[in-house]
Amino acid sequence: MTSWVTFETIDESKNWDAFYIDRLGVHQYRSDDRTRFELVRAEDGNWWVEDYEWNEVPDRSMRFKGTMREAIQWVGGRMVYGA
Repeated sequence: MTSWVTFETIDESKNWDAFYIDRLGVHQYRSDDRTRFELVRAEDGNWWVEDYEWNEVPDRSMRFKGTMREAIQWVGGRMVYGA
């Protein structure tokens, strides 16, 4: 899994407005068949997170918006508890 320091660097840098996290918790800058989460920077500086795996279920959408720390905690919780 990617360390917190990497996520802090992405948050502080204005070079990235979006990135992905795969099923193992590793960040990447392109979506592929392993991608589970997409994180996109909102205009207010917060991050939108979309859970691709959850969205495979019809009529469901799992999204979260918050600071980078809150977003990574949400992603971690979903990965650890198998949600």
